[in-house]
Amino acid sequence: GPSLSLLSTESQINSATQSGYDRKMPFEILCVFFSRCSETTGVRKRQALLKSLLRAYPDENIFPLLRLIAPQLDRERPAYGLKEGALARMYITIYSLTPECASAQRLIDFRVPNPAHPEDAGDFSKAVRTFLKHRAPDRSSCSIAQVNSVLDKISMAATRGEKQA
Repeated sequence: GPSLSLLSTESQINSATQSGYDRKMPFEILCVFFSRCSETTGVRKRQALLKSLLRAYPDENIFPLLRLIAPQLDRERPAYGLKEGALARMYITIYSLTPECASAQRLIDFRVPNPAHPEDAGDFSKAVRTFLKHRAPDRSSCSIAQVNSVLDKISMAATRGEKQA
């Protein structure tokens, strides 16, 4: 089964902070945490993963981390106002694809089973992961703070009616 330890993650944090990540946790660490949680069954095992993540977090103020773990509980950041269809159109625009191309259609029609990945039908996050698999870099240098900053900007744009899709 999946390892309960985030020790490799903790060592990544230590080396990242020493090499100039501006003493902030890389967002990639949170992504690893989410992947391990999705692969882990049992409340106690997931609690152990969360405890390990919190121990590894290099800041006493865990609010920025919690905003990403439980966004539905964040009262400071209004809703983004983006549904799956709008997000799909944004990805298509960002990657300069035509809506008619096969990749774009699979993203737009994420509810329709894809013969190559029938288990992904109806799961937008899996459709996005498949879409980005060969388009996005394997590693990111974004920090938790940078991701929160971008999400704040998206949220502010949504409340002002500036979002595009």
